[in-house]
Amino acid sequence: MKGTPDEIPAAYASASPIALLPTSVPAVVAIGTNDVNVPPPMVRAYCEAAHAAGCPVDHLEIDGADHFAVTNSTHAAWHRIYQAMCARLAVR
Repeated sequence: MKGTPDEIPAAYASASPIALLPTSVPAVVAIGTNDVNVPPPMVRAYCEAAHAAGCPVDHLEIDGADHFAVTNSTHAAWHRIYQAMCARLAVR
């Protein structure tokens, strides 16, 4: 981001998913419990706010996964993430 939240607050605010609520775009938010880039409590707060705003959001926490594992189709949890995406989008 080329700066801290204190240095460039507008940039951080415009990049914040929670600041963009409500949205009508269906989403599956998958987070690894070992994610050090995006803390799981931050993701939980987003999902709670999204639900409260009536947004179509599903939240998955993948035990032991890090930040990149949830986007890796070879990770053991990928099938669970894929199933959640198909269910959210009503794909069979």
